[in-house]
Amino acid sequence: MDHDAPTERRARTEQRRATRTEAILDTAMRILAQEGEGALTMGRLAHLEGLVPAALYRYFPSKDAILVALQRRALEDLGARLAEARTLWEARLARQDARLRSLAALLAVGRFYLSLRETAPETQGLLAILLGDPRPLLEASDASENAPLATALLAELATLFGEAARQGALTSGDPLQRAVVYWASLQGLTQLEKLRRLSPALPPSQALGDLTMKTLLLGLGADPALLSRARFAL
Repeated sequence: MDHDAPTERRARTEQRRATRTEAILDTAMRILAQEGEGALTMGRLAHLEGLVPAALYRYFPSKDAILVALQRRALEDLGARLAEARTLWEARLARQDARLRSLAALLAVGRFYLSLRETAPETQGLLAILLGDPRPLLEASDASENAPLATALLAELATLFGEAARQGALTSGDPLQRAVVYWASLQGLTQLEKLRRLSPALPPSQALGDLTMKTLLLGLGADPALLSRARFAL
């Protein structure tokens, strides 16, 4: 008797389910990106995937479950991309002194986040929808599922602020508060790209981002000359 056959069948079944799950999420993401959250319904999604609604519910019990899965996907992608970018900038800055390195790292994070519109438009778009819309798109219990991922990303930024203060590149202060203010300012700038479609004369978010980061870091005690060197060291 072939004892491996049931195991292989289960593996194939799980693989098919995983493939279908990702396809459903891809379709949901396209709807969100092109038409917004209101256009995403279970019935429409089932139709586009060639499923009857009952079959779709075997993969996701609700629209909220789909939004949670998409949010998790975006946060995981953001974390992976940030880790890769951090490896590159740390190698580039390895020979710089610690004070300059700490400021340059904060600038690098900001530039990385603002560049997502070009490097990872779906991830940036989903974050803009889920974080930029003031309406509560998810119930608190559903949104909390991905809280550890979001918290970990903010904690990483807070660590960079703490390091900059320890090196004397910034004044002392609550690193988590600084991380939230820094990130929220950059997140707000990403929303301006929507306005630029109507008012092309508005500066691009990258240019405004550099000014915002410079202003915030100077306000937190960064030496102007050192900050200028850090900006050109990346």
